[in-house]
Amino acid sequence: MKQRLVLLCIAVTVLMHVSAFAKIEFHARFNPSMGYTEKKAEGTFANVRSDIRNFNPVIDFDFDIVYAKSAPLELFGYAIGAGVNVVYVPSKWKLSDNTGSVNADFDTVGATIGPKMYFRILPLSLYAGIGLGMYNTEASVSHGGLSYNDNKNSFGLSGMIGLDYDALPFLTIGGKAMIHYIRDGGQGDDYMIYSIGPSVGVEF
Repeated sequence: MKQRLVLLCIAVTVLMHVSAFAKIEFHARFNPSMGYTEKKAEGTFANVRSDIRNFNPVIDFDFDIVYAKSAPLELFGYAIGAGVNVVYVPSKWKLSDNTGSVNADFDTVGATIGPKMYFRILPLSLYAGIGLGMYNTEASVSHGGLSYNDNKNSFGLSGMIGLDYDALPFLTIGGKAMIHYIRDGGQGDDYMIYSIGPSVGVEF
């Protein structure tokens, strides 16, 4: 009985010391990036059947709530949490068919939410995450003096991997790569957005 009581006291003490290093963190990150978009253009106008690929700017924000388990002095540690990613992608496309050229403006805004994992070796933090959410694409197409406007909501997926450096106690700088898959079920016009660029963030 005495040995069990001693073991119980030891277990409680260990748990108390472990939980002392657990904390909730909030991360916010701004990521201006260069993106690469792939999209099938089918059926917008007759005779237009083409794969569109082009480079365009990508602006996104991350908002994370993280449950961090850190070792003493926070030299090493890991964290799990959930994050929201908000992205804006303005793009201009131009293609041709047998009746002339087609100019298209596509503005995409999306938001995804999902789990994230952090690995920390002071002063660096490597993180990765996936998300599921909704994207809105507003299209403006001109062709042969005619114009066509469309606004569509679509489901999509996102994935990311990034690295943060603790420049100051509450300030991080680093880089991030992302991929967005947007499901456009109307005419098989699914498309992908790839991006990579620098990031700056705050955490508290």
